Amino acid sequence: MADKRIIQLPDTPGVNTASDEMVVDNATDGTRRIPVGRAGGPAVLDANGMPLTAAGVPVVESGSNANGNYVKLADGTLVCYHTLAVTGLDITYAAGAWYRNSGGTIVWTYPQAFVSTPVVNIGLLVGNTLDVIPGPLSASSDQSSASIILLASQSHNSVDITLLLTAIGRWA
Repeated sequence: MADKRIIQLPDTPGVNTASDEMVVDNATDGTRRIPVGRAGGPAVLDANGMPLTAAGVPVVESGSNANGNYVKLADGTLVCYHTLAVTGLDITYAAGAWYRNSGGTIVWTYPQAFVSTPVVNIGLLVGNTLDVIPGPLSASSDQSSASIILLASQSHNSVDITLLLTAIGRWA
């Protein structure tokens, strides 16, 4: 493994305290944004100045778009994550002893595509109903999106809920 070095980041205009990113000018591929520890705190970099995860794996790229955030690691691992607010959802379609969301599935398009279908984890942050749980992913889930089914023990109209979504797979 390459040598590691730790740098102390001062509170400067180059560090974005809202997203914990630092702008690096004059990098070999132009201006880049790289993740760092808390603004003003230490960041662990390899000998080439690239950030490392806690396990010492170099981060190749990270970013975000309207579909969430992503981190590409040098070992080929891609992690995507997103907080998705869903409002006015009806969970009224009877499915055996359960009810599921009506009108189709909730679709999360990953912020970066995977080379094959990733492992997806769905958590619920906040909702106006306590018996709603994530169900299985729809068979239409693939390397570019997850189709999400929510289940409830009773029928509900107009549910507001926030989903915490994570997908882990391969980018290369």
